[in-house]
Amino acid sequence: MQTNEASTLVIDRNSLEALEPHPGAATWSEDDCMLYAIGVGAGNADPCRELNLTTENSEGVTLQVIPTFGITLCTVGPGLFAPLGVRGQDVLLMEESIRLARPIRPTGSAKSTGRVVAVADHPRGYVVTVENEVVDGADHGPMFTTRSRTLVHVARPDSEIAAMRKPPVGSAVPSRAPDASVAFSIAQNQCLLYRLASGRNPLHSDPTVSRRVGYQVPLLHGRCTLGFAARHLIDEVCSGDASKLRALSGKLSAPVFPGDDLTTRIWREADKGSYEILRPRDGVTVVSKGTFECAV
Repeated sequence: MQTNEASTLVIDRNSLEALEPHPGAATWSEDDCMLYAIGVGAGNADPCRELNLTTENSEGVTLQVIPTFGITLCTVGPGLFAPLGVRGQDVLLMEESIRLARPIRPTGSAKSTGRVVAVADHPRGYVVTVENEVVDGADHGPMFTTRSRTLVHVARPDSEIAAMRKPPVGSAVPSRAPDASVAFSIAQNQCLLYRLASGRNPLHSDPTVSRRVGYQVPLLHGRCTLGFAARHLIDEVCSGDASKLRALSGKLSAPVFPGDDLTTRIWREADKGSYEILRPRDGVTVVSKGTFECAV
């Protein structure tokens, strides 16, 4: 979350790097998976499409789970940073990825271990990379691994500010025309739908809170935007089969708001590729450095 107030909490790099691994656990049902799908736009344009994501009893259709649903399971960020006194308003998700060892079942349980794997400098604090390894709650086999890059917005010791290092710069999408483009709109109630599936942060629902941190209206969850990208990749690259999408990552480069008209642009190279999401009205890239892998 962004904040207009300067943080008074001082944390040094060593304290973040020394954080102990944090355990997590989750259970879910078919209802959770279908609600997540609706929360990331499935059925918005045509309720009779994507029935494999939104229904469990359609004739000849087997319910599947959008892989990015895994990002919402066993989240460890708040618990991991809590020993240092970091508040929710001090944290801003910047980038997220998920890599699956197997498709996620519509019902199940899981356990996870989240740990800090990197700390980078940032003018407003630190960018902390957290890796979360998730195993099946029944057979204990690997399910998926997520990686998030989060800005922890805190004050820093003067000695560290003087020695600040620049973060690495990522690569851009190909210069050629995209292989597919998907135009879509964010529904006015998308934030309210998504919060029922994951993430009750009032920044995304309460205008009083959003105005306090600089936004006139609540903004869309960044992970919701990535869920839209996953749906588009399933449709355009995986022939509608959610089990074929094996990995996805994306950098949240700009906020998205209800009512926004966006375009996902996709480039494919065999079993992998890249994507980005643009807002055509102002030319802003809202998701950049997007990558994916799929089964051929």
